[in-house]
Amino acid sequence: MARRFIVVARPRSRTSWLATFLNAGGAVCQHDIVDICPGPLAYQEALNVAEISGAVDTGAVLVLSEILEAMPDCVVAVIERPRTACETDLLRAGVNMNMSVYDKCMDDAKELPGVLVVKYEDLDDEYTVRNLWQHLIGTTFPKLWYEHCRWMQIMPSAKFFTTEFVRRAQNPDPLAGWSMAHLMEEPSHAG
Repeated sequence: MARRFIVVARPRSRTSWLATFLNAGGAVCQHDIVDICPGPLAYQEALNVAEISGAVDTGAVLVLSEILEAMPDCVVAVIERPRTACETDLLRAGVNMNMSVYDKCMDDAKELPGVLVVKYEDLDDEYTVRNLWQHLIGTTFPKLWYEHCRWMQIMPSAKFFTTEFVRRAQNPDPLAGWSMAHLMEEPSHAG
């Protein structure tokens, strides 16, 4: 039986590293594909590349309910890093981005049944990564691959943030199949 997984996080939460690490033991893991999949069915198809496959995707949290509607058995994990730390890291890369649009979506994702929430700083801990592997992949932990990847600094280049990131942000066409209305709503304040 096929196993699908998705890890959601804000940008600058070690998602590139995690996607690299999760490509082991027969699992296939992609990184940040929501903006090249024009809707939930295309996303589902993108995850049908191996018996165990998934994505670590910073944009997917914004449309997670649609993804899970198309793939209700998808295993979910959340990497939690404070928004201000993510924004500061992006600013160092030359991108000034207000990530408040992620706040409610991240909170909602953490409340899903069966979700595993991992703190960003705990990704340096082998025990935490083993638990994450077991939750997502469910096979024997690839210790040698982990030792190989453990201290790698894997991140998009400055060129990505100055050209590709900006190009993707300015072209909403690939997102046409996703419902984005909920991201435009003003938060209600009980009072």
